[in-house]
Amino acid sequence: MSVAVEVKEQVPRPSIMVEEGSAPRSDTSSADVRQEEQSASLTWEELRNLLLLGTIFMFYMSIRNGLVIVIPRVCKHLLSDELDGKDNSPLYQMPWLIWTGLDIILAQLNAKIMERFGRRIGFFWAPCVALIGTLIAFCALMFLGQQAWLAYGLLNVAAVFMSTSGVAAFVKYAAAESAHNEAKKPLMVSCSISGAGIVGALVAGTSQPLAAMLDPQDALKGYGLFFLFIAGFCALSALAAISLRLPSQSITASSNAGEAVKRASLCSILRRTKVWTAIFTQAGVQFAVLVPLMSIPLSMQAAIPSLRESATANDSANWIIAGAVMLNCFGRFATGFLSTLCKVVDRLGIYSTLALGLLLEALSFILAIFGSGVWHFYVSQLLNGVGWNLAFVASTLLLLQSYSPQEKAQVTATNESLRFAANAVATLVASLTTWDIANVICFSVVSIVAVVSFVTSCDVVGFVRDRVMVKDQSEDAELVEP
Repeated sequence: MSVAVEVKEQVPRPSIMVEEGSAPRSDTSSADVRQEEQSASLTWEELRNLLLLGTIFMFYMSIRNGLVIVIPRVCKHLLSDELDGKDNSPLYQMPWLIWTGLDIILAQLNAKIMERFGRRIGFFWAPCVALIGTLIAFCALMFLGQQAWLAYGLLNVAAVFMSTSGVAAFVKYAAAESAHNEAKKPLMVSCSISGAGIVGALVAGTSQPLAAMLDPQDALKGYGLFFLFIAGFCALSALAAISLRLPSQSITASSNAGEAVKRASLCSILRRTKVWTAIFTQAGVQFAVLVPLMSIPLSMQAAIPSLRESATANDSANWIIAGAVMLNCFGRFATGFLSTLCKVVDRLGIYSTLALGLLLEALSFILAIFGSGVWHFYVSQLLNGVGWNLAFVASTLLLLQSYSPQEKAQVTATNESLRFAANAVATLVASLTTWDIANVICFSVVSIVAVVSFVTSCDVVGFVRDRVMVKDQSEDAELVEP
């Protein structure tokens, strides 16, 4: 028995000596390099899904950012005489308020549909319904423009149908699920929203002026032709969705542990530090990027006399205002390519990347508050877009690390609902405040998000709690001593 024991004790030693040798280390190193190269490259299936998901997101951003320019201006065109020529009114943003309010409800519905029928069906049905809304808006502006309140009412009805296109916000989750390993998730998430966002920004910024040029004599018909443009976007988005071949995300609850995770309540999930920090951050940065974006069309007209004097549907004001929106969108999504190429998140870490994004957003608001020229609008929106991307991607990756597959539907639906709630509040703030006040509010929100992120990243609460516990234990020990 003693001999056997000695043999067993000597077995690990040769393996340790081999690991310390140079040759095995070289083999291990080369194997690691090969594995890293394989994990970094996308397979054909991953690339195909990435392109299709990017197409869906591109058309979504084209629709949404194009309507950011069009909706307040067309509503002002319809109701300006009825409201005694007011520069700003909540009625000008009412279709957006309806849209963003429905986003909150539809986020839960979309999550349930995707959980029951899969991502592909969820991405398909939404643009089909949105297509109906674009045709309603087209008909209202082309044929009922002289009846202002009727056309305005139909535009609000159209917003109800078009709001279903918000399902494209789930693209980032589908992109992460399409990755075959964890190393590819940042690439898939970033590229799915970055490349698509760049093209979407260009399409959104140019489609409305180009549509207006088709009928330069009638402003409302120019706006109406824009809705015909985005009807085509909805059709192409539905075609891309039905062509997806996403991996199955079925959940098997064969183990007791899996069942326990599946039964976890939403409140218990949201109490996790990473979960609520990521959701709070996404809602905050979404609010901060959308308020200025919603305010730009009317604020630029009010602040810049040349735009105010010549603001029609077919002049250079369209291109100047569209330029600010395009720079915001370009900054939001072009940054994704650079951050992925330079591996910003890998080099800096999630929380440092988040901090950098929040800093750039804060600088954009400061610039917007103290300047009112065209270049102030342009530079501030570019900085805001870049900061949004860094903060949004970092918070998305933080959220993806914070829940299990069994909790996916609950967490993603809650996250999107709260983010869409931030959109609704942002739309309301943009319609009720001046440009300067809106930027002050956004600066305050970003500052609060930065403080919360710093506290959670450093685990300040845990540090203080541990210090209090140590102090209490030491006091108890002193009382016990004779």
